[in-house]
Amino acid sequence: MTINQLETLTEDEVGMMLHILNVIDPIQYPKFEFKPQNLLWFKHPMLIRKLLNAFPRVLPEGHATYQSLMNKLGVEGEIRYETPPTVVPIPSPAAETGSIEQSTTGSL
Repeated sequence: MTINQLETLTEDEVGMMLHILNVIDPIQYPKFEFKPQNLLWFKHPMLIRKLLNAFPRVLPEGHATYQSLMNKLGVEGEIRYETPPTVVPIPSPAAETGSIEQSTTGSL
């Protein structure tokens, strides 16, 4: 990451990047808590890889900040939302009990 890139980031974007690097996808060894000035240590490809790997764990509320952050780092793309799966109705316990009683009564 360059100084110019770091200077263009908002406070929210820097906070998100630090949260990803310190909490969501931290380095394993040595344990280290990154601060904003430490972001300059990262080479661009490694930083982008860590951010991309962390995306599935970014909450939907943070998607706009994440998208803006990635655009400022030169990664173009958009977040696509899948349609939610169809909910299959689950029969109520009363309906299941009624069908069991009917089958029991019919077999006696």
